[in-house]
Amino acid sequence: MQWLGFLLLVSLLVMAGLTLYALYAARRRRAGPEQPLSVVLPEGVAVRPKMLLYFYSEHCAACRSVTPLVEALHGREEGVVKLDVRRHLMTARHFGIKTTPSLVLLERGRIADIHVGAINQVTLQQFYQGRSGL
Repeated sequence: MQWLGFLLLVSLLVMAGLTLYALYAARRRRAGPEQPLSVVLPEGVAVRPKMLLYFYSEHCAACRSVTPLVEALHGREEGVVKLDVRRHLMTARHFGIKTTPSLVLLERGRIADIHVGAINQVTLQQFYQGRSGL
C-alpha cells in the first residue's frame, strides 16, 4: 500500500515538473517574435496593438472550462484569438507553447505575459488588462 502512495507522489511530481518546464520554455520567448506577427499568425487574423492568443486542444479537459471564458472575453474585446494547436501548430511552436490551455498576451507585437493552465474569469480579465500577478 505504501508503494501506491509513493507512485502517486512521483506521478504528481512528474506532472508538476512538466508543467513548470512548459511555463519556463514559454517565458523564455518573452523577448518577442523575430518575425512580424502578420507572418506568424494564421491568415485572416488581424494584428492589433493588444492581443490575447488562446491556445487550446479539443481533447484537453482544462480547455473545456477555459474556452467559454475566452469566448465571452472575445465577445467584449477585439484582440482575442482562439487557436487550436493541432490546426495552428507552427504558430504554437513559434510562441513556445508546449501544453494547453495556454494564453499569450501580446502588446505592440511583443509578448507581455504568458499563462499556462486553467484560469478563472476574474483572473482572465486581470490577465488581459495586464494586472495578472502570475
